[in-house]
Amino acid sequence: MDNFTTAFLFTQNAPGIHGVLLSNFIPTLMTAGLFVLLLIGIWKTPRIRKSTSGAILLTILIGAIGVAGTAMSIRNNLETNTENDQEYRQLLSIYNTHQYQVVEGPVQVVHEQPYSGHAEGDIVDVNGVSFRFSEFDLSYGYHQTIAYHGVLQAGTYARIDYTQGIILRIDVKPSSP
Repeated sequence: MDNFTTAFLFTQNAPGIHGVLLSNFIPTLMTAGLFVLLLIGIWKTPRIRKSTSGAILLTILIGAIGVAGTAMSIRNNLETNTENDQEYRQLLSIYNTHQYQVVEGPVQVVHEQPYSGHAEGDIVDVNGVSFRFSEFDLSYGYHQTIAYHGVLQAGTYARIDYTQGIILRIDVKPSSP
């Protein structure tokens, strides 16, 4: 028995990322709703100077701008969701077919990102393999820095499954008393 404990598995990050993507999509829907209410308000407002042509032109102009902006925002959100879904499926396939690399050994901290960010992320080295990650990255891979109580701290003995610099899994050995 190797006495390792799984400290991280990339599938744990999926709900958080999907939540962030959904929270980015909700303002777009709210904007679309407010846009529709604005158009209704303009259309129903009593006509100024007994002319409807000004109100119609204003409604058409605001409508065109609103439709274009809302359509672009929805398209961008859908593209982002599609890209993230593809990334997740690709990482899941790599993990399930064991097409990743494994490194094992004590963690050496090369650089530590401060709690506030505003600097390069944590850089750690395990048996000659370097990893860079930041608490502020939106990634399925491991990104919990030391300042945020990450497990990849100096001296920790870890086994890391990774692909293209993305950490998929971390198993750690408990430290000896």
